[in-house]
Amino acid sequence: MSIFQFKSNNFAQKIEKVILSSKEDLLKIDITGLNLIEALHVAIELSTRSFLQNPAKKIVWQVRDYETKRAIMPLSLCNMELEIKMARQEERICAL
Repeated sequence: MSIFQFKSNNFAQKIEKVILSSKEDLLKIDITGLNLIEALHVAIELSTRSFLQNPAKKIVWQVRDYETKRAIMPLSLCNMELEIKMARQEERICAL
């Protein structure tokens, strides 16, 4: 399993390139740096493209919080999973 992390700079093209070029059947992609709309867009669109290329490939999307997970879950596909990335204690304190 490969783990990739992306932030908001040309994220869609970079993620798509990684997904479509990867030969592995399980990818973990960290999109915690994206806002809700970007995360929703990327997870659904690129999971769909991945499924069309290789239905056996599974993508685990790491999202920032429960609200993001809850927004994506009703639209989730059979080749994707969502998990909430736990922030380190220092990051939680800074977010307050």
